[in-house]
Amino acid sequence: MSLATLAKRGVAPIRLDPGFAADGADGGGSQQTDDDRFDMLTKYIPTETVTLYIAAMAIKDQLAGLHLGIEPISIYAAGAILTPLILFLIAYGKARASGSAFSAVALAWPASAAVIAYLVWALAIPGLIDNPAIMVVAGFGAVLVSTFLALFEPVFGPR
Repeated sequence: MSLATLAKRGVAPIRLDPGFAADGADGGGSQQTDDDRFDMLTKYIPTETVTLYIAAMAIKDQLAGLHLGIEPISIYAAGAILTPLILFLIAYGKARASGSAFSAVALAWPASAAVIAYLVWALAIPGLIDNPAIMVVAGFGAVLVSTFLALFEPVFGPR
């Protein structure tokens, strides 16, 4: 089973009106599934961040047993710090491999969007917060943030 499938199954289900579609402006009446909405958010987050977060949350109980002081909130914070760093390293590596010029300024939107998406996405993954009410808010926040990131991308994203 792939990590993407595990991540999709681990996210609290988000239910919206079945007719909702971010790209519904075409008049085609297309419908989005929960997986489509999840993919809208995770497309901004580096796969490496998702992989590390899910793996760390899967072993959080074992880490607590080692008395290292690693709490779920520490894992969450580490992911927020690593997300832009991973994005920077990937972009730098691609630029260097292709021989093109690297611009850290061009990473401002992707890095900002990645951190925002990660912060909301990680809250929707069970294990960090056990309060059902907050999980509902996190699920709604994931849909809201994915919608706004998709709307802001043409404005702030690369040309």
